[in-house]
Amino acid sequence: TSISFFTITYTEVLPIHDLGIVVAVSTFIAWLFTYLVVGAMLKIFSNYFERKISANKFDIRPRIQISKNSIKKIQSGKYIIAFTFLLFTLIFGFYASKSEVNTDAFKYLSEGNQFRDNYDFLSTKLDGIRSVNFTIDAGEVDGVKNPEFLKNLKILIDTTLKDPKIIYHRSILKIISDLKKHYSGDANNYIPASKEETAQLLLLYSMGSSSAANELDKWVTTDYKMINVLFRWRYEKTKETNQKIKEIISKGKELGLNIRAEGSVNLYSKMNEMVVTSFFSSISMAIVTLSVLIFLIFLNFKVAFLSLLPNLLPLIWGGGIFVLLGKNVDMVTSIVYAVCLGIAVDDTIHFISKFMENKKKKMSDFDNVHHTLNSTGNALIVTTIVLVVGFGMFMLAEFDPNRSFGIICAIILAVAVITDLILLPALVFIFSDNKKTTSE
Repeated sequence: TSISFFTITYTEVLPIHDLGIVVAVSTFIAWLFTYLVVGAMLKIFSNYFERKISANKFDIRPRIQISKNSIKKIQSGKYIIAFTFLLFTLIFGFYASKSEVNTDAFKYLSEGNQFRDNYDFLSTKLDGIRSVNFTIDAGEVDGVKNPEFLKNLKILIDTTLKDPKIIYHRSILKIISDLKKHYSGDANNYIPASKEETAQLLLLYSMGSSSAANELDKWVTTDYKMINVLFRWRYEKTKETNQKIKEIISKGKELGLNIRAEGSVNLYSKMNEMVVTSFFSSISMAIVTLSVLIFLIFLNFKVAFLSLLPNLLPLIWGGGIFVLLGKNVDMVTSIVYAVCLGIAVDDTIHFISKFMENKKKKMSDFDNVHHTLNSTGNALIVTTIVLVVGFGMFMLAEFDPNRSFGIICAIILAVAVITDLILLPALVFIFSDNKKTTSE
């Protein structure tokens, strides 16, 4: 589990990086605490617990017993079970492949939250309240005054404004063109003929009032080398925002403009792009690392395969169900798969460890599976219930990514325990070296 959390530290998104470190270290400390402190406390109070349990005063331990008849059904239907799980994995895998990183930060909060309600109100009263800024470097001092630069800037802005979702723009070009039209009287002549004419228009504008001078400072540097261009639009999701930003930058470069996107909207959109990289790197690293670790524990390739397969399927199921619920991947849910893999593989390791221990006693695979499930099944079910309820509490959160995180974690862990109790025994029978069908 610690290793899985450490794998999510390989990201440029610092909150996720810090989360991985804190939880990985905390998990390891909890392991030490369990052995060094909890074990000692149980020893100290062992007589007390034994008296209470023997007196039947509060024996709340679950009594889940798996009958031999149930094991026979798993053994006889092992290929049907494997095929059924494979079929559902293919179906959910198809839907999981359609998941995308496409979020709207303004709608992370649930309806009823004051910030969300204020935003929804404004978005219905004002058209296009989101905006993105671009900076363009003219390449030299006073380069912004160059008519050629202004012409290319005009082409970029006119082309961008053809998009019906882009409703407004503001830049120094608008100031210059308005002044030019006003003083020349020519409604079709937007661009000054020379640097000198541009300089005179801007000087005249800045002398008009102190507010005019302040207005210039928003759109151009004092040396007239760089400008700021603002577009206000109706794009909300990060996927569409990123695509439009890339289109504007690409068009600017075609025109020879040194352009780049700036501002909080662009920063957030770029962070969501990093989510994809973080997702694939963390889950790949978790799978490889856990595979190596499990192999080193059991020194058996077949066992390592049997340990990982039942834990990879729930990730695919969870991803498919997530898409069917209409959810998109965001910065929080991107870490779900590495986290759940690290948690779910615990149950499998418990099962495999007990199975291998019994195998040394020369048990038949049937008796081995029956004994293993009855000795570990209670713990697997109880711990899963605790985890599902714990993560399920996130569904009460107002913050949508937290809700999604809780939902997908609960689903994956619930499916994981089902695979451990049904699919894993079936795979053991399929890949068994001992073909005896029942116990003697």
